[in-house]
Amino acid sequence: MKKVGFAVLWAAALVVCLLGLDRALRREDGARKYSAFYAETQPIDVYFLGTSHVMDAVYPMELWRDYGIVSYNFGNPAETPEATYWTLRLALAQNKPKLVVMDVCYIDRAQSESGSAALAHLYLDEVPLSPEKLQAIWSLFPAGSRAEFVFPLIANHGRWEELLGGTQDTTDCLPCMRGAELRVGRAEPAPFTRTLEADGTQTPGKQAVRSIIELCQSEGIEVALIAVPYPADEAKQRMMNSAQAIADEYGIAFYNLFDVEGLVDFDTDCYDAMSHLNPDGAVKVSIWLGETLSAAYDLPDRRGDAGYAHWDAALAEYEAIYEREWAGESLLTGE
Repeated sequence: MKKVGFAVLWAAALVVCLLGLDRALRREDGARKYSAFYAETQPIDVYFLGTSHVMDAVYPMELWRDYGIVSYNFGNPAETPEATYWTLRLALAQNKPKLVVMDVCYIDRAQSESGSAALAHLYLDEVPLSPEKLQAIWSLFPAGSRAEFVFPLIANHGRWEELLGGTQDTTDCLPCMRGAELRVGRAEPAPFTRTLEADGTQTPGKQAVRSIIELCQSEGIEVALIAVPYPADEAKQRMMNSAQAIADEYGIAFYNLFDVEGLVDFDTDCYDAMSHLNPDGAVKVSIWLGETLSAAYDLPDRRGDAGYAHWDAALAEYEAIYEREWAGESLLTGE
């Protein structure tokens, strides 16, 4: 019996040690992006979902300050609609929003074409292990690559040099940003010609968008689609334009921001060669969304609610970061 008891204690100690290593070796970007979501005890009313174009274009703190909208930005780099479906399902276990706004940038892409497991870790590593998380992993990743998402230590075991050398990036997606990313700079945009044509080809991405809409409607959650403007080529635009047919099919709104005149200026509002929006572009998009969503949906203004005092503290932190990192370079004049 003593041997059995010793073996049990040894196994328990090993599990505790491995779990501690797992947490210590995880990438910090996921924790910075999602810690505020998992720490939130009050309702979050709006989710923004999709790719890095959303992550760089929608600032929840702008929505909070000017409209009292409580929102979270779940945009992840290169996230396919199939992955977005699971991002939403897993987030619903924590909080049920009133409105989901989903990006259609990757409506043309299948999960099988997504080549970066590292990017998938950004969100999945922060999700508590559950039967539904296991279902997501089995749905999204092929056999042979699932274990690292169940136990991220497998993927992160080589990060000792990064940790000991202090080389981790701690500037993006700080908790006060509520999932958004503030990237400074200006870059020359790619050539751009607007097309209004739509590509009706059916894709796994489009089917996943339908699944997201149906999930929201089954849960009594309002849902809308959005195309975030950037200098996309015409083939990409035609795919995004085709989201209008899906929106019409389900009787929901599609906010195609490419066609909002004067909203963003690609010559000043992109921070990189891939044409993600810099803070000037993000503030413009956030203001537009605040005005539009407040008018179109029954979203409470939670400013002044004592339960959201920590949002005022986060706003002060966000404004200090914005002032330090960007205000001196901004071309905005208060619009």
